[in-house]
Amino acid sequence: MPDKKIILLCWDFPPNDGIGGRRWAKLIKYLAKSDVECHVIKCAKNAKSKNSSWTKDVQSDKIKIYNIESYFLTKWLNGTSSGFKK
Repeated sequence: MPDKKIILLCWDFPPNDGIGGRRWAKLIKYLAKSDVECHVIKCAKNAKSKNSSWTKDVQSDKIKIYNIESYFLTKWLNGTSSGFKK
């Protein structure tokens, strides 16, 4: 079977404790168990010291989580960063 990879761009994702990341965490957990390499780009900072109830779901060698500043995502989505046009 060929190697499968996915990139998920998600505002809120564990370890953030927001409910918004629950569905994405469960999907990524399923994909990782199905031998898919998962890369998650998330923007929301963990404003609270509490971790999400779903943090354990996304702890896997096949799940890589990258944090970026929301400023950069907003500029990219609005087409205002260099190299992107509306």
